[in-house]
Amino acid sequence: MYAEAPGLRIFDVKSDPINPQLAWNGNSNQGHDGTVVDDELYDFHGRQGTSTYDISNRLDSSLKLIIDDPSISYHNSGWIDSSKKFISICDELVRHPSVDISA
Repeated sequence: MYAEAPGLRIFDVKSDPINPQLAWNGNSNQGHDGTVVDDELYDFHGRQGTSTYDISNRLDSSLKLIIDDPSISYHNSGWIDSSKKFISICDELVRHPSVDISA
């Protein structure tokens, strides 16, 4: 199980589903939205960009990539396509005529 606010955390629910233990902490009290696809966690982190993590080992997750595109004001949320080659990022603070989804 993962939690996205405040901060990015992964909990071990296998050992004790009633009282899950913290397995990993992204060491940030921020974070906006997150999603998990297979063994990758995507943290849409507001003004800090989007971070991707390899969570194949839930007890030792590692940062893979930070997307910090200056054309995106606020990384609100997003999704990965089925090929995992493209990520769509929703810019919460975009203003017309700019589009609110970047790929």
